[in-house]
Amino acid sequence: MNKVKKMVAGVLAFALIGGILMMVPVRAAGELSLNVKDNAVPTYTAGEKKKIILEVKNNSAVDMTNVIVSPDLGNDGNSWPFTTDSQRYEQKIDILAAGASSEVAFEMTGKKAIETKRYNVKFNVLADGVAPITENVYVKGEKKADEEPITPNPAPSLEAPMVANSEPIYSGGGGGESGGNSSVPRVIVTGFSTDPGTVKAGSNFKLVVHLKNTSKVTGVSNMLFNMSATPEGEEETAAPSFLPATGSSSIFLEGIPAGGTADISIDLNAKADLVNKPYSLTMAMMYEDGSGNQIEGNSNLSIPVSQDARFEFSEFEIAPESVAVGDDANIMCELYNMGRIKLYNVKATFEGKGIEKEEVFIGHVESGATASIDAMLKGKQETKGKEKMKMTLSYEDEGGKRTEVSKDFSLEITAGATDEMMAEPMVTEQKKSGLPIIPVVIGVLVICGGAFIILKIKKRKSKLGQMDEEELFDATYGPSED
Repeated sequence: MNKVKKMVAGVLAFALIGGILMMVPVRAAGELSLNVKDNAVPTYTAGEKKKIILEVKNNSAVDMTNVIVSPDLGNDGNSWPFTTDSQRYEQKIDILAAGASSEVAFEMTGKKAIETKRYNVKFNVLADGVAPITENVYVKGEKKADEEPITPNPAPSLEAPMVANSEPIYSGGGGGESGGNSSVPRVIVTGFSTDPGTVKAGSNFKLVVHLKNTSKVTGVSNMLFNMSATPEGEEETAAPSFLPATGSSSIFLEGIPAGGTADISIDLNAKADLVNKPYSLTMAMMYEDGSGNQIEGNSNLSIPVSQDARFEFSEFEIAPESVAVGDDANIMCELYNMGRIKLYNVKATFEGKGIEKEEVFIGHVESGATASIDAMLKGKQETKGKEKMKMTLSYEDEGGKRTEVSKDFSLEITAGATDEMMAEPMVTEQKKSGLPIIPVVIGVLVICGGAFIILKIKKRKSKLGQMDEEELFDATYGPSED
């Protein structure tokens, strides 16, 4: 009876656990992804120890927990290129946020019997509530140099042209292992220079690229280089920023011995509408090692291009064209930016004999825009007729380089009016407009005397009655001699 009870209890427990597991949702595959960082192919030689860095990404909209990444050791020893130092390799990420990525690293050592071929290593990724995934990671194996006969390519010695030193700006290189003792050589770009040193938009220049074979034991031969630039401009009229000035964009080089260097050169033309900035030029490389194996690689060069400023002035408008000392003259003109670059911190300075120095800040002038220059010039010293004077315009380019240009104009400064000259016209004006004092006084006295006589006559007439005028006059002033 006890056995029956135990069996029933076991069945119920199993059913309960199964029901719980069925209630746990398992999300669809594809919510997790695994990739090698930078999409690189790790290369291992026998005994070489390095890390494989993988990126795990949560492609879902929810956080994931207990994310475990581990390689599948497999049962076939030939498919596993590493020495097995542990029973189990495993990296764990406690929480991986929605849409986030995280890196895990596995430090592996190439096994002694590793062969020169590609290995397919499987990695498993598990997480709570997510269907597990398996991703393939490709690893390149290489035998050590002393494990296979190597016949260095007897490439001829190459005389490199003498060019000016230039700070290299590049990235990338040829295929193969970066170590100097690897059997597969790697050709890298160590720098470049241009002639002339400053590349002008719309002009031709020579590009010289400096190369080095990093392998100490293997030479390279049958080298083919192809130059290609990124298209620039509007979609309809886009064209590569650099094109061959003559011939094609391909360059052939017979070879570079082990540990040797060489230079290649090509004549290029910079597109006329390029602005002031660096432009990328990709150099693809194909060559063969000592065994005739073809190797490919590429390198990116960044070439700065300079665009010259181009602008014009309108004619000066000066009013008046002749001013006295202490007075101001107004001078104006227009600045037309006809180039493809912006002019920064534009300033006009007016100088010359007879005027005070005057500065006018204009600011930034966009490509294709017009700016007005308007200044007031004060006379400070008399000149002998019209004197030649100068306006100096200064501006900066995008790199802060300052440039100055000048434009001449003429202005006459006359002597200013003195205090005596100012006072003399006032005295003369007063003399011209003043009334004669003596004649006025005499006229006033005559008028007053006449009025007095008339009043006296009227008063005597009223006293004497009907006396005629003659009698009245005699009575008043006495008889006349007639």
